[in-house]
Amino acid sequence: MVFNYISPSRWRVEGEDFYFVGLAESFRMDLVEIITENCTEERASSLSDGIVESVRTGIAREIKFHLDKLTKKQLVWSYCYPDGHRDTWTFNR
Repeated sequence: MVFNYISPSRWRVEGEDFYFVGLAESFRMDLVEIITENCTEERASSLSDGIVESVRTGIAREIKFHLDKLTKKQLVWSYCYPDGHRDTWTFNR
């Protein structure tokens, strides 16, 4: 299944941290294509409805990320979970 994932949000930067708040009422997933024979449109819609409901319940809270690197060529940011482990995302231009 292929979905368009639409997640409007607000972002703000303070020093080396940035903050994300999703707009729950605007979050959605639109079905673009079913790419497997054993999936129906009803099953795909049910799956996306479940994901949307789950995401909407938590997306409206502000989440703090660390801005590890920001240049014209690269954005690197990370999140530290309460248990201490960290995920990092890298975007290259």
